Amino acid sequence: MAWNYLFIPPRFTLRIARAEDWVMFAMFFVIALVLGQLTSRLRERELAERDREARATALYRLSRALSASASLDESLRAALEEIGSEAAVLLPGPNGLDRHPSSRLPISVKEESVAMWSFRNRQPAGRYTDTLPESDALHLPLISGDRAEGVLAIRLAHPPSFAQRELLETCAAQLAIALSRIRVLRAETEARLVRDSEKLQKTLLDSISHELKTPLAAIQGTLEQPSPDVEEIRTATHRLRRVVDELLDVARIESGLVQPQREWCDVGELLSDARVRADLSEEAKELDRATVRTIYSAIYSTVHAI
Repeated sequence: MAWNYLFIPPRFTLRIARAEDWVMFAMFFVIALVLGQLTSRLRERELAERDREARATALYRLSRALSASASLDESLRAALEEIGSEAAVLLPGPNGLDRHPSSRLPISVKEESVAMWSFRNRQPAGRYTDTLPESDALHLPLISGDRAEGVLAIRLAHPPSFAQRELLETCAAQLAIALSRIRVLRAETEARLVRDSEKLQKTLLDSISHELKTPLAAIQGTLEQPSPDVEEIRTATHRLRRVVDELLDVARIESGLVQPQREWCDVGELLSDARVRADLSEEAKELDRATVRTIYSAIYSTVHAI
């Protein structure tokens, strides 16, 4: 319109007298419309790329924080800090779903029931969904494979867009994978401890059976002699009583009646005390390899458990 007013005769009017000026005016008008459309599309793509970059950065920071966390508390704390809004993580417990202490969103009884529905049905529920929309928070199940690891509850001030909803669901999926990894590592650790405990138990039973058979055989052999040696019977009886007393001490420790006092000590002193308790003098023959291995295994298992 400015070009028509200033340059097309008659100037300083909006009238167009010649046909070629009409054609040029129409070409300029079409070109302006096309450029406007292209510019609008470029701006929309730029905004979409910025939004996609922000989502990718958020997911990268969340994944890095989860991978760097070594425990469940650290993983959940890092995830809630990256999400940023009012959020809470509910994990399955003995009485239903328990709110994690790192959560920033308080969970009422109503919200807990909505979270339980989402956990059992493995579907989103709550606000901005078709299921229980009167809730105050959006509840997303944390699904890893065919197992629900918990529920992520988020309170949003405005309805989320498609991109924001997709970002929240992706964050929930990353958090579910981290919880599944921690659960598997914990199960592997418990299984390894059970295997080590069973192995140590077998070793101790073998050692105890040997310790019981030795004094019994000595007593029986002495009694079968024409003139039994009373001192040898007394020594074997003392050794047998010591083994029985130690078994009773172990039973009391396992039942919780006796609490061990943990303190630093030298391994050499432990072995020396074991030699004394086994009634071995300093001039006695060195402990055989199997006995030393058993003692070291027991010491290592005890220190590892502590």
